[in-house]
Amino acid sequence: MRKRVNEDINAEYITVNMACSLTNLGKNTVREMARDCKASRKIGKSLRIKRSIFLAYIDSFEE
Repeated sequence: MRKRVNEDINAEYITVNMACSLTNLGKNTVREMARDCKASRKIGKSLRIKRSIFLAYIDSFEE
């Protein structure tokens, strides 16, 4: 398998694996939450998550 060259965690759109490592959540949870907050985008065969919307959605759970 080929290693990705461009893995910028500060990118506007991130992969599911990058979102998992950023939030310490599982893949299924990340996919479901990204779908709920409408931050997921299907680009070709890969699912990308808009980082700013996703993190704002997670922060909205704080009291």
